[in-house]
Amino acid sequence: MYVDPDGKKFDDANELIAQNFERQISIKLDDSELRHREKRQLYNSLQDFQNMREDVYRNYVFQIINDDAQPQINIRINNGVTTVFINYDGTTYGALHESRHGGQIARNELLYNEVGDFTNYNVRHEIEAYKAEFSYRGELYYTIKVQNEISAAFEAYRTARVSNIKEIKKNLIRKMYEPYYKDIKQRPIYPTSASFYRRMRNKKK
Repeated sequence: MYVDPDGKKFDDANELIAQNFERQISIKLDDSELRHREKRQLYNSLQDFQNMREDVYRNYVFQIINDDAQPQINIRINNGVTTVFINYDGTTYGALHESRHGGQIARNELLYNEVGDFTNYNVRHEIEAYKAEFSYRGELYYTIKVQNEISAAFEAYRTARVSNIKEIKKNLIRKMYEPYYKDIKQRPIYPTSASFYRRMRNKKK
């Protein structure tokens, strides 16, 4: 671990990973067909990495997950040291999604308690994360529950595609289900409680 004169902490391996993502974002920003909203989100992603880099209170670790694991942020607090694990699926767009949450933590927009559980997590955090993902990929895929045309007794699911970043709103997040696994009943990815969506009303757009 290197500590620079300003007190900023850098893990060499994770700094290289962050720099690689920043290079890929910079290349994407040169795309002449990139729309303004997407370009703005890519600049926000660059800011996410910078905010994590400058966070003197936490360490950030990038980890590629196994195929059967869920991309997510995990926070571990041990002997007064807080480590934020950014678990992503190995893709750049997946890393930008989870890194948006890392930036939210670094900016104190996403808060947690003494055991690392989030205390103010709501739909807006996910809207911003999916916009970060979309801005690099140019599209978004998710699983949606549909009516089974054969029998109402069985649930049916299909993959839906988002082609415009303006479609990423709370109603879209509400419809997202876990990816399909054979013979396993699917669940919504995110909380179904009203408070998860209601908190958005108190935030400025």
